[in-house]
Amino acid sequence: GKWLDSCSLENNPCQNEGYIGSKCSCVCPHGTHGRYCQDHSGDYYEGRQYVGKKVTQPGIITSPGYPELTAYPTRDSTWIMAPECFNVQLQFTDVKFYQFYPSEGKCFDGIEIRTSNMAEGEWFCEGNIRNGSSFTSAGREIIIYMEAKISVPWSKYQAEVKFVPDPHCKSSTPQPVTTTTNASILPPCIFSCPDEMGRYAHPRDCKEWVDCDHWQPYVKYCPGNLYFNPELHVCDWSEHAGCTAYPDNDCELTTVNTVMPKD
Repeated sequence: GKWLDSCSLENNPCQNEGYIGSKCSCVCPHGTHGRYCQDHSGDYYEGRQYVGKKVTQPGIITSPGYPELTAYPTRDSTWIMAPECFNVQLQFTDVKFYQFYPSEGKCFDGIEIRTSNMAEGEWFCEGNIRNGSSFTSAGREIIIYMEAKISVPWSKYQAEVKFVPDPHCKSSTPQPVTTTTNASILPPCIFSCPDEMGRYAHPRDCKEWVDCDHWQPYVKYCPGNLYFNPELHVCDWSEHAGCTAYPDNDCELTTVNTVMPKD
C-alpha cells in the first residue's frame, strides 16, 4: 500500500491479493493475471487454503467440540472439495452465532463462506444465517472459516454436505457419489517442536506460523495479505515468501536454513 499515495489512488484496485507496485500498476500473485489480477488459474488457490480440515466426501461437518458451544480464541476452517463435475451443496441444520452489530458493521462471532472466490467470501452471524440456510458452490469447492471472538461460549454449527451434479460441466458424465454419515476430514495439526526455541512455517497454511517457546508450540497468524517466509522467519509478501503449504501436508515442522543478508 505504500505506492497508493504516490500513484494518486485512494484504494487498492487490484484483486485476488494483488497490490500496487512502483510503476502504479498491479503486481499480481502467482496464478493470477490481467490488469487488476482479476483472472486466475487453479495454481492460485493451492497456496491459499486457510484450512484446518479437508472434506472430500458428503456427510456431516461440525464446529470444534460440537454440540458444545465454542468461545474465544477458536478459529476453525474447512475446505470442502467435490469430485469433478459436481458442485458442493451445504445446508446448516443447527447453527448459533453471536449477534451482528449494525453500528460497527461486523460479526463478533461468525462464519465466512467462500462459494466462488476461494480467497474471500461473505461473513454470516446471528440474524443472517439460520437453520436451513443453504449454499452452493460456483465450482467444485467451498471454504468455510469460523471465528469466535468473545470469551463466553456462544457459537456452534452443524451442516450437511452434499455433492450435486454440475449442470455446466463439459467433461464426461459424472459418477454418483455415495453419502456417508460423517464427512471424511483431515484432522488439524498437533505440533511437536523440533527445538526449544524457533519459528516454523505451518505446513498446511501459508498465513500461519508456529512459534516454539520452551518446547511449547503456539500457532500465530500473519496480518493482511502476508505469508510466512520460512527462510527469513518473518511475514512477507506472498510472491517472496516461498510458501509450500498445502492442506494434505503432514504436520511436521521443518527447519529451513536462514538466509543471512550480505554485508
